[in-house]
Amino acid sequence: MNTLDKALIGVYLDSIERVLNGMQLFAERGYEDLIEARTDKGKQCIEEIKGILDKTN
Repeated sequence: MNTLDKALIGVYLDSIERVLNGMQLFAERGYEDLIEARTDKGKQCIEEIKGILDKTN
């Protein structure tokens, strides 16, 4: 795994962390539609990480 791949994974993990924090806030306020959008973003980040890992294996 090269340095760029590691950096990209770090960016995606940071994004997932922000998604989860946002979901908690939205849940506390009852914004179900925003939770769904954040879930989609989290899934997208996970797929990107899987793609990087598949490429390096």
